[in-house]
This record gives sequence, structure tokens and C-alpha cells, in this order.
Amino acid sequence: MNKVKVEIPQSLYREFVDLAKRMNRDADDLIRMALEQYRQQLIPRRSEHSVKDIQPMSLGTTLKPWTSRAELLEDFFDRQD
Repeated sequence: MNKVKVEIPQSLYREFVDLAKRMNRDADDLIRMALEQYRQQLIPRRSEHSVKDIQPMSLGTTLKPWTSRAELLEDFFDRQD
């Protein structure tokens, strides 16, 4: 963990100290929590999701169905579009 010197108004620091006493915690912990919450609001992380969460959608009818695995691979690898 890195040390950082930040100047805040005495009244704000007093509020953190008082709250920390009521919560039986250290004021520094509360300030770190406040900074982390601010960071999360400022820089939201991508929500983690699965491909399974994506709803299916219709792309229309099949133009030409493959008749064999070889034909599938041929179209997949050899197409020069």
C-alpha cells in the first residue's frame, strides 16, 4: 500500500474520526473506503457476464446449409471475402 498525503478540512476529518469511533474502526479505513467508492462511481468496471446471458436473435433463414464438416471448414478457412 502506498502512503499519500491529502489535505482535507479539519471538520471533514473530525467527521471521519467520530464515525470511526462509533463503528469501532480506524478513520484511515473509512477514508480508504470513501476513496474506493468514489473510484467505483468515477470509473465503473465492466459488468462480468457470460455468453449464455445474451438473448438469441433471428438472423433470417439459412442461405445454403452445409452438407458435411469438410464443407463447413472449407467455407470457414478458404473464403476470400
